[in-house]
Amino acid sequence: MFFEFKGFRYLFNSEVIEHTKFKINNRGIYALKITLPSELKDGERREYFRVGLPMKPQVIVKFNITKREDKLPIMSSVLDHQPEVFEGIMIDVSGGGFAIKAVEGSKMLERNLGRGDMINAKFMLKKGYDEMEIYSVLRNKHKYEGTEILIWGFTFITGNKNKLLKKHINKIMRYVTERQRELMSLS
Repeated sequence: MFFEFKGFRYLFNSEVIEHTKFKINNRGIYALKITLPSELKDGERREYFRVGLPMKPQVIVKFNITKREDKLPIMSSVLDHQPEVFEGIMIDVSGGGFAIKAVEGSKMLERNLGRGDMINAKFMLKKGYDEMEIYSVLRNKHKYEGTEILIWGFTFITGNKNKLLKKHINKIMRYVTERQRELMSLS
């Protein structure tokens, strides 16, 4: 459940025990009787708008994976002393992160990418844009609604890892605005 109190947003999990009716100021009100939540969570919603990317041309993301427990990226089994390069197709982007799906026929992501793992993603949002390299951490992994297609959601890492992050976020936000206009003109 999600609620706001004194300007702050909160979130908690609970179960509905029963539907009930009671009176306030002689008015009958319907309510849900719920179990006592064990934990109150921060309910802030995302800071940025997220937009889907066009199907064509696809935005290919090339990256190395550093497992959460490791200091070095997964190394190539073919090239000596070189990190393995993985690829994904970006499906959405915002000023706080992005989501990718696997390149068709590739099972490498499923085996190698887990929550909390870090990648250094290299991509170009659109022809004419500079290539960006942004370190990101895997936030979640889920199946695309009604399919077996896996989607990996990443959050940009702030701090020393991403010295150009503010510059990249500005470019991404400009792209998001352009893409929103484009999507509105299609409807």
